[in-house]
Amino acid sequence: MKKIILLSLCLITGFLNSLAQSPIYPFKPKEKKIIVFHTISHCDWAPDLPEALPSMQSARPYINGLVFHVGRDYESADFAFNNEVWTEASLKFNDLRSISTKWTTLTDNFILVWGHSRNVNPDFYNDNLWAQITRNAELTGRAVMTAGCKGIMFDPEFYSAGETYSPWWFSKSNVRGAPPYSGKSFTEVKAKARQRGREYARALQRYMPKITILTTFLYGSSWDYCYGSINNQPASEYALLPAFADGMLEALNSESTIIDGNGTAYYINSSREYVENSAASYTHVRLEATPAVCDPMLLSKWNAQGQVAMAPYLDFCYNLYDDQPYSTPLYQSRWMKHNVYNSLLTTDQYVWVYIEQMNFWNGENSPVGVNVAADVSEAVAKFRNAEPLGFDMYSLGEQAQFITSPRITMTSPANDMVINAAGPITLSTTIDPSNSVSRVVFYANSLRIGEATSPPYSITRNFLRADYTLFARQFNTNGTHTTSAPVNIFANNIVTKTTKGNVNRLVIYPNPAKTKVFIPENISKIQSCDITSLDGRLVQTGTVQGGAILVESLKPGVYIIKLKTAAGESMQRFVKE
Repeated sequence: MKKIILLSLCLITGFLNSLAQSPIYPFKPKEKKIIVFHTISHCDWAPDLPEALPSMQSARPYINGLVFHVGRDYESADFAFNNEVWTEASLKFNDLRSISTKWTTLTDNFILVWGHSRNVNPDFYNDNLWAQITRNAELTGRAVMTAGCKGIMFDPEFYSAGETYSPWWFSKSNVRGAPPYSGKSFTEVKAKARQRGREYARALQRYMPKITILTTFLYGSSWDYCYGSINNQPASEYALLPAFADGMLEALNSESTIIDGNGTAYYINSSREYVENSAASYTHVRLEATPAVCDPMLLSKWNAQGQVAMAPYLDFCYNLYDDQPYSTPLYQSRWMKHNVYNSLLTTDQYVWVYIEQMNFWNGENSPVGVNVAADVSEAVAKFRNAEPLGFDMYSLGEQAQFITSPRITMTSPANDMVINAAGPITLSTTIDPSNSVSRVVFYANSLRIGEATSPPYSITRNFLRADYTLFARQFNTNGTHTTSAPVNIFANNIVTKTTKGNVNRLVIYPNPAKTKVFIPENISKIQSCDITSLDGRLVQTGTVQGGAILVESLKPGVYIIKLKTAAGESMQRFVKE
């Protein structure tokens, strides 16, 4: 991913101001997951995974998933737009079947698909070619299902000039030939690209109707390559990518998801850049870039089924990408912890750690003088335990400062609070010491919702009955800043799923609970009762005895109870004190 310098940021002030007055729109909040994506380090190939997965998962139990290649050494079946017939053999179905039985802690896994071609100029008007591409996409969906994966990692970046073809050019020459669209307008070609995006997504979903299309980047970087003006789009390197993305979004089934992976976040070296003042910020991708290039008629669907991810670049933080003379092992270690923690803090759901040179699973080719696995593990643990990282990165140039004081703490709402109904919630903080504070800014699901400029540094806002990750950031008079630990608040009665007839809405009590929770009498004939953690781990299973479920042995935290009856399933979050 190339660095993008955004020439102008157009802040959508009307939208942000409305957040202060109306209920905050919850942009697809989810339990946060961290996955690993190796490329040239030559690991995570499908043929190797059946044997390797047990040791990988035992070595790195805090990682939730990975991105893997179906073959070795970039075989042709990795390239979505190749002109060739894919088969179960070329997609390694035998290996995928074996892989599907090996997943334990790695629950959110993705098959890599390169969004370009090795052997043909992927002309959107070539019907025969696109018939083959969609047949291959259909088989890819089957591969995802067979391997027990969540979806695909779609990488549209154009690599290997002189060896591959990009489908995203319009007015510039493709690397190995002239653009195929002579005599056609940009509007015409965008419509055709959108058609192909629809066909591609429909094919993926034929056998995998609930699929996640995670991309390395999508609308965000497409807009950034326009350098601040939509008039520059036809000549840009990714001119046709937004139209193709519109087509995929348009064709998504109601339970499928598409994610802008926001690869520009590779290069962040400031805490503020995760939410503002950066082409990689959540606010920029969600509220500025995407509305600039996505069809306005699809924005409501994007808000419902689209997500923004974050992407720490391991090689960059550890000084393996380009030389940073100021970069010491301590600096590198802190930078990686910072970027992993802040990525989890601000992503909608996924953080994908991009790695080129080292093997994260066994430590081969690790940078000297640091413990990469320990750095990542510490950052993940602090976030999941709702602890502060302990420092911010503050940067006015290349080298950042690590700011540890003053310490800011959110005192309300309480972490793991349950929202029973929409309404006002007060966000309060304490700061120690407070003599240099100029303001405190508050965020909900990575969007700025207000600020306070004087003690007691609190605001009140209306919230929906939904899930939120809240945090506050204090700014000193000299411009430096520190950030609070996250506060997670959750909606009550998140889901009731019925398979036969009607299942009564599940309301357990008390909630929070210390020793046991009770099930309403109208929930009858319970077949099983499972309790899982928010990251999907099964922590308790059994039956309901005397209308009660014992929870005394659980550690304090937030859990999900799932009851299965003859009529269907009911689930509810609860808090164990």
